[in-house]
Amino acid sequence: MKSFDVLHEGNKVWNEEDGTMSVMFCDVNGDGKKIMCLADDRSIYPASQFDPADWELLENKEG
Repeated sequence: MKSFDVLHEGNKVWNEEDGTMSVMFCDVNGDGKKIMCLADDRSIYPASQFDPADWELLENKEG
């Protein structure tokens, strides 16, 4: 995908290296501002750590 801007809370994204992750908005910095994050079964990561070009919506992969 070109940008994470098209994602919404609850979407699932996939890439070969990291597998499936869920999109969520979290206050990871404790400053009251929620940012887009990608979460797997173990951790939550700010979406800014990833390149959108490496990801696709899971629905697009399956369908």
